[in-house]
Amino acid sequence: MIQDENAILDDPSDRASHYTPMPSHPSVGADLSVSRRTPNDVFPTIMYMPYKPNNYHVDFDRIKIHPVIRAILKGHPLAPALSYCADVPEVYLQQAWNTITKNELARPHRFEFQVDQFESFLSYKRLRLILELPEPNSRPGRTTYDSFPSEEEVYEGIQNLGYVGTLNKPTDFDKSNLPPVWYALFSVLIRCLTSKHSGTDSASLLYLRLFHAVVYDLHVEYTFIFWTELSEVVHDKFTNKKRKFIPFVRFMKLIVRSMLHSNPSIPRRLSWPQVPDSEMSYIQKQKKTFNYSMTIPYALIANYADVSNEDVIEYYPYGVVYKNGSSQKCFLRFEEIAHYSDGTLKMIKLQLEQRLKEAQRRFLETRSEAFLVDNDEIRLLNRTLNTIYERLNLRSSLRRLEVLVGLNRLRQREERQ
Repeated sequence: MIQDENAILDDPSDRASHYTPMPSHPSVGADLSVSRRTPNDVFPTIMYMPYKPNNYHVDFDRIKIHPVIRAILKGHPLAPALSYCADVPEVYLQQAWNTITKNELARPHRFEFQVDQFESFLSYKRLRLILELPEPNSRPGRTTYDSFPSEEEVYEGIQNLGYVGTLNKPTDFDKSNLPPVWYALFSVLIRCLTSKHSGTDSASLLYLRLFHAVVYDLHVEYTFIFWTELSEVVHDKFTNKKRKFIPFVRFMKLIVRSMLHSNPSIPRRLSWPQVPDSEMSYIQKQKKTFNYSMTIPYALIANYADVSNEDVIEYYPYGVVYKNGSSQKCFLRFEEIAHYSDGTLKMIKLQLEQRLKEAQRRFLETRSEAFLVDNDEIRLLNRTLNTIYERLNLRSSLRRLEVLVGLNRLRQREERQ
């Protein structure tokens, strides 16, 4: 498994989730002269770095992308990292970025920077808390992360999506070679979760691994990816001419806000100028045509999407199956129905008919807000049952046809004799 052994040690001083309400005034006991300072007193404006759009945020109710991808991302563990924003004074953002360094002598490693007159730090654990990224035990029955896929597995997995062209190294990758569904997903991930301002048609192996992990629903350590890239941009922030701007603008603002919550002595200065976040509102249409595109895996739908969503129902019109009478939802697709035996389909049919009766009874008895959920359930169950009925009737008709064909052949054979 790819990891930074020193970085992943927990820091006992990590505290406070980043969304704690923030006071709108300097804390009691603070030096009142602090409130009279200007931004230039806190950090010289002549040292400000320019801004370029990067690290966009997503409003899941407004972004214009494939509706099923939107439904999946809205419930995905990366949703906070994709959508969270923070309002902090511009001067704190500039000061934090200009003073940030990585202390690799500390155990565990950490980033150190200044906010106003206070020294602040960012540990690996705190970054995970700020972005609300999955813990090792976030999934039921799991205590560890999955290993990141190997380079060969990444390329093979992307090729299986319907990628056009050869893919043997990261520089071969071009997102325009992805089918529209996967083109949209990749675009959101690369523009919202990286520090890139341009060149978003390509990606490093690190982010190709992230893309692969999202597509195939791997329980990987996303924190490692963001920690690694933040380490890289901090290391070369004054030497790489392509990065003469503040990268990870949105993440840096979330980090600064977390420091403000952790240290109430830092003045909030909410009336001072702030930097707006760049919103990703749409994805450019894929211009190429593709002969094949992998269907969105069912695990992504079942685990993260709202199955009552009309777009999800239309994409997978065969509804849900309830296993062992529980409310666990599992998609039943037409291709799966086609491979079930008649006995299995009849058993599923009886189970769904019972669930349908219960849903209809609740709908008739309550007539409350809960009926909306039951109404969706009724519609989904009916669609699934209709598919099963059609399959059983088709098989029955085929068997009758086979009998008639057999009888006809037997009659023709007897006539020739």
